Amino acid sequence: VFLSSADGAAALGGVSGGHGGPADRTAFQARRHMADLILAGAGTIRAERYGPPPLPEDVRARRAARGQDEVPRIAAVSESLSFDDDEPFLEPAVRPLIIAPATADPVRREKLEGKAELLLMGEGGVDLPGALAELRGRGVEGITCEGGPRLLGSLLEADLVDELGLTIAPSLVAGPATRIAASAREVARSMTLAEVLCADDGYLILRYIRHREVRT
Repeated sequence: VFLSSADGAAALGGVSGGHGGPADRTAFQARRHMADLILAGAGTIRAERYGPPPLPEDVRARRAARGQDEVPRIAAVSESLSFDDDEPFLEPAVRPLIIAPATADPVRREKLEGKAELLLMGEGGVDLPGALAELRGRGVEGITCEGGPRLLGSLLEADLVDELGLTIAPSLVAGPATRIAASAREVARSMTLAEVLCADDGYLILRYIRHREVRT
């Protein structure tokens, strides 16, 4: 689930919500209401001050009726485990997940083990395919990635993106902001535009799904 300006800037003032609006927030919350797991990079977790999603009681009840946890779990992807003790997402109400390489600093690992579940996958870097396969094996189906650009770039490199929710803000943003996906090498993935909604406030809400060739 991503937001960009009309010229492709993924952030304003260092955060993605900088150029958000009511329509974008509605679409963003709708995705969260359905997700089993919210996946985000450590930089996004820190910059956006992530905490347990504040879901209304009626949404919690519907989730419980579907067999989901009342609140989606947050999973942070981090290579360094550099988190402050007061990070809101480490609150004990909903124990978060931190996905890190097995070679991550053991002192930081020990410090975080009492506040979060650590899923150690990969040597020297996070093994995203292995981590997502492990989560699928646990019955986690609806995984929503909320950024940032490096994480989406890594997911694209590993061919792990099945759907993209993109809101385009009615604004232009000059400056150093990256696109919604960033990686060291160029990666192209074909997607099919499945839904388009133009909100009254000028925001364009798009849903793309993985393009699959039909073989005859």
